Amino acid sequence: MGSPFQRLTSRIGYPDGARRLICANREIFCRFPSFVSCWWSHSDPKTPYGRNMVKRSDISGAVRWSPILGACGIMIAMLALYPSLVWFDRPHPLSQPASSEDRISRFIADYAKHYRLEPALLRAVIKVESDFNPTAVSSKGARGLMQLMPPTVAALNVADPFNPDENIRAGAGELRRLLNRFNGNVALALAAYHAGEARIGPHISVPPYRSTERYVGKVLWYYHLFMDREKQG
Repeated sequence: MGSPFQRLTSRIGYPDGARRLICANREIFCRFPSFVSCWWSHSDPKTPYGRNMVKRSDISGAVRWSPILGACGIMIAMLALYPSLVWFDRPHPLSQPASSEDRISRFIADYAKHYRLEPALLRAVIKVESDFNPTAVSSKGARGLMQLMPPTVAALNVADPFNPDENIRAGAGELRRLLNRFNGNVALALAAYHAGEARIGPHISVPPYRSTERYVGKVLWYYHLFMDREKQG
């Protein structure tokens, strides 16, 4: 549980760096009022106390703190009260919002499970389509992570194709529909995703278009790469 002082600083939300500084110097903070009082009373450099760099005892034996130490006390108190002003202040990890990469990974895992897809396949399609850029726009008007075309956006009720959540939901659903359409044939589903279903029918194979063949090959390559990484942990 730690000392009462540590529990107090933890409860009021000090960053870890500031909390460590306060706990390590708690005796100084407890004596801070006396530092200020002594500094205020003995800041005249003409006095014996003012000339002493640390402390000095007077005739009665009382310890008098120097102006230097008083100023240090004020500085330390400022660090304690305003930790956001100093270099060691960093937001607590639990208070930090998830990064864009973490959010995308979570959406991939969620929608892969929902649509019964391999997460590695969904990730491979996103890698080839947009290189994980949520704001990507192609010359043909495809948008977002999975490069949804305007008709697909309208058909799947996607309000914002640049929203990673909506984009991956719609793209994963479309990929699942194509896999069902072509009896689980991944290459044909990818070819249809890239070139359109109408161009697959006459061939019953990946259509002989160089761009589509290159697209299917790249997605499959990344698919196996991501699968190997998942297996390695």
